Amino acid sequence: MRRTRTVPTAYYTARVRYRGRRLFLLLVLVTQTFQPTSLLVGLYREFYQLDMLNSVWTLILCNAAFNLAFAVWILTAYISSVPVEPEEAAMLDGLGWLGALRRVVLPPALPGVVTAVIFTFISAWNESRSCRWRCCSP
Repeated sequence: MRRTRTVPTAYYTARVRYRGRRLFLLLVLVTQTFQPTSLLVGLYREFYQLDMLNSVWTLILCNAAFNLAFAVWILTAYISSVPVEPEEAAMLDGLGWLGALRRVVLPPALPGVVTAVIFTFISAWNESRSCRWRCCSP
């Protein structure tokens, strides 16, 4: 789930100079400073209202939300380091932005994708192992 959201977001953030880009990257960085435990009361209230307490899906949703920002940050740096010229040539040859991303940009950025996957997996694993016994019944 995270890769399907993270790679296009990082690609767009790295390639397109839009208004508010710096603010978006700052917000991505700021989200890494929050500990999930500092948002515990708010998250508990939201999941209580959605009747999602005592569910593994709650852990999956929280881990995906907190790790998405970290993965976007890593992949934006990797995709920014890939040269733009081969991508522009591919688009001139008829590829759309998704084809250029998949065939031209993603192969050189694959180490960044693997790095993001490994870090987010380790983070989610550590968090789920420590939280599962507290909020989910067997």
